[in-house]
Amino acid sequence: MIARLAPGRPAPGGGLAVLVVVTVLAVLAAPQLGRLRPLVDQLRQADPPSVLAPQPTPRPGDGRVCPVKGPVRIGQGWGAPRDGGRRRHQGIDLLAAAGTPVVAVASGTITRLSNRDRGRGGISLWLRDAQGIVYYYAHNQHNLVRLGQRVRAGQLLARVGATGNARGGPPHLHFQLHPGGGRPVSPDAVVRRWCR
Repeated sequence: MIARLAPGRPAPGGGLAVLVVVTVLAVLAAPQLGRLRPLVDQLRQADPPSVLAPQPTPRPGDGRVCPVKGPVRIGQGWGAPRDGGRRRHQGIDLLAAAGTPVVAVASGTITRLSNRDRGRGGISLWLRDAQGIVYYYAHNQHNLVRLGQRVRAGQLLARVGATGNARGGPPHLHFQLHPGGGRPVSPDAVVRRWCR
């Protein structure tokens, strides 16, 4: 015989069963919540009209190294106002003495290169790693690699300078992070870990 309940009445012990199910789901889902953090951070950093799709981002301990090899001080980071507030900083500045080595944060290929001191970035280069993450290095004193060259993590790429729109200011490396080669995302957290 099947017992029938009056409409709107919970089954005996039903509240406890629901509580047990919710608790089990919460325990099972907790490890997954950490994976959502990079997406949440990207959404917070997105321009209001756009939303960034989840992209692979480097994780600490993944073999990457600080892009400046030598004493470095972290300067302005993501979102700092530029040109009187007309635009925002889309990278992180690593201040170091002129001529300090600039190195590859990951193994990959040099995909773009400018050896001329012009534009915002001046003497600059772009490195793409095997995961498709692109790293932009700007304001270099001079580059020491060629277009299409394969490099390994830690290899010397350039020297810290003050070219482009950094001319007249303190020497530094402007460093950007482009997951999947797309729009830049904040490199601040990972660079702070890499450059401890």
